[in-house]
Amino acid sequence: MIDRGKTVEFLALVDALNPQWRRGLDLKPLIAAYLGQLREKLRGHAALVRNRPPAVVLSHLGQRCLAFVRNHGTNLLARLPEPATAAIRHRRMVLRFQPRPLALNAVLFSLPGRRPSAAALGWQGVFANVEVVNLEFDPRGALTARNLPRLAAELARRLG
Repeated sequence: MIDRGKTVEFLALVDALNPQWRRGLDLKPLIAAYLGQLREKLRGHAALVRNRPPAVVLSHLGQRCLAFVRNHGTNLLARLPEPATAAIRHRRMVLRFQPRPLALNAVLFSLPGRRPSAAALGWQGVFANVEVVNLEFDPRGALTARNLPRLAAELARRLG
């Protein structure tokens, strides 16, 4: 939009990890980011299945395993040459995305545990300022019944 001469007054990123967040990181902070994600993810999943019948717990774990395989399979396929489905082409574009610094303030709605625990999900240095608003962990993302009321209220307050 900026390249087209449009003015951007407000930018909100919802559960968006900068695809280049690892660039320039040493091994120690990289491992810490993944371990932080794992800790939050385990805490979030444990809360979701606490006091549930075993069948519900097994179903939940099965769904999460399938999602893990699907996500990492898509990442692998996106690194291969053409041809590809539309979903693979989209993931390939995301993985190749190279952000450039923008003199904008951004609000980032984050779900601890959904992405690696990188500072501002890797957007610091891309925007002038990044404010992080943490939402409740949900393995399905930010746009779920549990998070939509808070997300809507935060957006309304800022746009108000």
